[in-house]
Amino acid sequence: MLATAAFVSLAGTRLCDAMLPALAEAFDTGTVEASAVVSAYAIGYAVTQLLWGPVGDRHGKLRVIAIAALACTAITLAAAAATSLTALVLARAAMGATAAGIFPLGLAWISDNVPLAQRQQALARFSGVSVFGMILGPLLGGLLSEAWSWRGAFLVVAVMYAIIAWVVWRRDRAAKAEAAAQPQPQPSAGPSPSLVQGLRHLWALPWARVVLLATAAEVALGIGCVAMAPTVLHQRFGLPLDKAGAVVALFGIGGFLFSRAAPWLLQHIARPRLPALGGAIMGASIASLGMIPDWGWAAPVCVLAGFGFFTLHNTLQVQVTQLAPDASGLSFAVFTASNFFGQSAGVAVIALAWARFGAAPVFLVCGAGLVALGLAMSVLIQRRGQALT
Repeated sequence: MLATAAFVSLAGTRLCDAMLPALAEAFDTGTVEASAVVSAYAIGYAVTQLLWGPVGDRHGKLRVIAIAALACTAITLAAAAATSLTALVLARAAMGATAAGIFPLGLAWISDNVPLAQRQQALARFSGVSVFGMILGPLLGGLLSEAWSWRGAFLVVAVMYAIIAWVVWRRDRAAKAEAAAQPQPQPSAGPSPSLVQGLRHLWALPWARVVLLATAAEVALGIGCVAMAPTVLHQRFGLPLDKAGAVVALFGIGGFLFSRAAPWLLQHIARPRLPALGGAIMGASIASLGMIPDWGWAAPVCVLAGFGFFTLHNTLQVQVTQLAPDASGLSFAVFTASNFFGQSAGVAVIALAWARFGAAPVFLVCGAGLVALGLAMSVLIQRRGQALT
């Protein structure tokens, strides 16, 4: 249920990618101007990320997810009725701001309700379904706008959000009814800490700093290169950008394959070794992307890169669940913010380095960095486990 909610919220990130020509025609403008509807969603999603976590911790994660989905329903309907590009851009920013509460709070709910022994598998399944939202978002937007209209695409998404809001709200009410029927003694709680206090407490934890910085570095090195990969394929091999983008989208297929393989991996590989495995697979894949002799090699390489990325990323997610159990919403909000920061910084720095040194050496350095990061996290997680026992 929560994975479906996250799927829709992440699909919204890429929903407008393929409908930009239709939007440009509808509002009599250029594609560049119409692309503001894409960036507006991302900006709204990023700037409100830290606000949703404490709200979910205080008022209940399922309840807040349901409210966020209901708000997304209303705002998406407003986007479908937009009469100007400016109105649509503002609606998209608001959509991103409200959808930002769904994915991290879904992770936090899993952290609160799934025992640690099964948590990594649950997070893998959740992320495996969620990532398909970003993969299928452009396809969904393109097919609906082509078969119906761009307004029809927003209407379909609004209906999906409405169903999610209703289902999650009912599940939350049922859970509260069950809890009321079997009351448990609750410890007296003091006043809830403010956002600033919560952030200070989280950042004061040495392991939290390690995990959050490792997350930013992983996304900067890995996703930063993946974001540049379509341009590499276009410039080196003359591959059209739409086909290059489709090849690189196989990265998400690798993530889904990891979610299916996670139970087997967790049975046969010690958990502290998974970051080293993920870093090695993704590092080797990223390094080879800058040196492949033909664009056809990019397809399996991107699948492997996605598999490796989510192997490492899933381990970091599990570590986040143990940072501040009483504030899991805030923990995952900061974790998601680290992802956004790492991706933004990574793309900017890699683009500058690429312009100066070329793709091959930059991708090679980033690949080596991912291998080193995976090994470092494996060693640190193993040492931390030994220290706790």
